[in-house]
Amino acid sequence: MARQGNIKLRGTFDGIEFYEWNQVDCMRLKPRTNKQTRATKASAKIFGTASRVGNKMTNTFKPAIPSLLDNRSRNYFVRSFNTWLQTRPLNTSAPLNEIAPVTGFQFNEQTSLNARLKLALSITRTANNTLLLSVPAFDPVDVITAPANTVVVEMRIVACSCDMSNAEYLIEKCSAKMNIPYVNQQLPAQQFELPVKAAPGNVSVVMVALKYTVNRKGNLFETNDMRWMPAGIVSGLYN
Repeated sequence: MARQGNIKLRGTFDGIEFYEWNQVDCMRLKPRTNKQTRATKASAKIFGTASRVGNKMTNTFKPAIPSLLDNRSRNYFVRSFNTWLQTRPLNTSAPLNEIAPVTGFQFNEQTSLNARLKLALSITRTANNTLLLSVPAFDPVDVITAPANTVVVEMRIVACSCDMSNAEYLIEKCSAKMNIPYVNQQLPAQQFELPVKAAPGNVSVVMVALKYTVNRKGNLFETNDMRWMPAGIVSGLYN
């Protein structure tokens, strides 16, 4: 703020405001205002939706991967969900079998599910508008990279679905697990029905994490080494 001289002015000229304050004639640079365009406002609204839905989804994953869900991983997941929503996919009526970059998202920066699990998991829709996870026959030692002395690998599965046509963005969730003995033998194929909605207007996401149990001098422990805590999104669908 600066004081005016002998000439008393009022108003704005060339970006300078002339005014009176406490009976003193003053002048200052006019504050700049950033006017939001219609596109900017629309983008901000979409980000608000992504933040709300993304955080609700990560809340469903937390019981399975509590040590991996911090503000950083949550924010990255919200960002990936926002990237997809910014393409305006909800305007289409055609179902999408993969929503990038949500599909393939990793919650642990020190490792990835793709690096530890070399198995083609398949997620499909059922006639009842739910999800079906199909696990092909496999040899655990061949397809799962594990730390030394691993005896069991637990595959944790969490599915959630959000009704994007409802302003409350209601979430449905379910979980399942598969205990895999870490042995060099062929295990049969399995299927898991995941009873969350895969109906029109719903976004469905499936997260898979691995938890290793190792034998240390005759005692069994679940490893807490971040290098052996892979977790990622194996499927993201828009129905």
